[in-house]
Amino acid sequence: MVDNNVQESWNMATATLQRLNNLLIQSSMYAQTGNLNGWFKVIMDLRRNLYPFMEPEDFKEVEEKLNGLPNGWNRCGNVRPSDYALVNKTFDEIYMKFIYLMKSKGLLMPKSKDVNRAVIGG
Repeated sequence: MVDNNVQESWNMATATLQRLNNLLIQSSMYAQTGNLNGWFKVIMDLRRNLYPFMEPEDFKEVEEKLNGLPNGWNRCGNVRPSDYALVNKTFDEIYMKFIYLMKSKGLLMPKSKDVNRAVIGG
């Protein structure tokens, strides 16, 4: 018989990893197609989902990068051509920060040889 708490933890861990995976796929797609407005929305969702795993200094660094975006860069859904390179670079840096964080927290690859235990605390 499976302990209900273990099963619930497994389900939540699996759901979290699936959600992060979906966001990484979307982020990659928006980055490749140059859709900075879409990429921004995904970056913000990744930020919310990764917040519990982030150290305060990591969160502060991401916030500083976001606050460094030019005012009005996405006015009316259009990215000003003069802002495109800086916004793209900023999103790229934030994305790499998130990937590094996910790797260091074991969210990208299981640390354990037993995949079942990797998701719920192996």
